[in-house]
Amino acid sequence: MKKLIQSSRFTGKIVVVVAAVIGGASIVSSSAFASLSAVATAETTVNSGTLKLQHATPASFGAGFTTAVGALDLSSHGGLASGDTVNRFIDLSSTGSLDGASPKLFLTAGATALNQDGKGLYVEINKCSVDFTALTGACSGTATAVLAATSIYDLNAAAGVAGTTLSALTTSAGAVNHLKITYTLVGNEVTVNGNVPTTADSYNPGFTGTSIQGVTGATLTWKFQDDFTSAGATNS
Repeated sequence: MKKLIQSSRFTGKIVVVVAAVIGGASIVSSSAFASLSAVATAETTVNSGTLKLQHATPASFGAGFTTAVGALDLSSHGGLASGDTVNRFIDLSSTGSLDGASPKLFLTAGATALNQDGKGLYVEINKCSVDFTALTGACSGTATAVLAATSIYDLNAAAGVAGTTLSALTTSAGAVNHLKITYTLVGNEVTVNGNVPTTADSYNPGFTGTSIQGVTGATLTWKFQDDFTSAGATNS
């Protein structure tokens, strides 16, 4: 009788242990394969704009930046003389999709006699609301001053800093600026016995620097620059 009771207890313990192991395995298995997920998807198209400036010579004029200023314009002189003016015409266009905000001019000149303080070459820029008239160069629309007559000496100095602001230019997308650029040679010199002045003398008492006469191949480098500075935020 005692043996049976002991055997029964032993059997009961085995059953309990086996049941616990199976139950534990069942819990682990259920946890490993249980999962909930939710997903939302969408596609967005993004486009960027462009900021562009381009210059071109109007069809009604044959000379722009690519034609030398001087001999071709004033062939009777063989080049510019003091007091002479030469006009050049260009169209400066904003061909991008973004509006510009701060147009500037960076004009640089090399070491030339035309690049001197108080004398040498001066530049003036005017704008017309329509094309300038061929041959006469007159503006039949609304004329606007863009840059008063300024020496290339001063423009060259400004180019090394922050440039010269041209606030009268319109650089909104699609805008075209019809420009007349006027070159004028400024200086007072007396040539003595076939010699251009090199120093101050009785004929040229206020002479400084070098003579503005006989200059050939002087190069001006024009750069019109526009900056996009009106970045903003929108909610939609």
